[in-house]
Amino acid sequence: MLTFIFAIGMAFATTDLKAEPEVLALDYYQENGVWKSVPEQNCQGTGYICRIQFGESGVPHDLYDRMDDPTPKNSGSPDPIVL
Repeated sequence: MLTFIFAIGMAFATTDLKAEPEVLALDYYQENGVWKSVPEQNCQGTGYICRIQFGESGVPHDLYDRMDDPTPKNSGSPDPIVL
């Protein structure tokens, strides 16, 4: 009898199988004194500041790992990443 009651109780003890929200990795740039975010960019190497620009003729912006970070990300290329 106890086994039967336990089986019924376990039938209602299911977990909610909703997908976990995905944590987005972000990088940041500053435009006219306002911090803005972009998806994490793959800046590899050293020697240059990692920069992004929107479109081929866009204005380049230094890229940071965190807002209010005084040190921009490093890059091995002088060319900005075009988004």
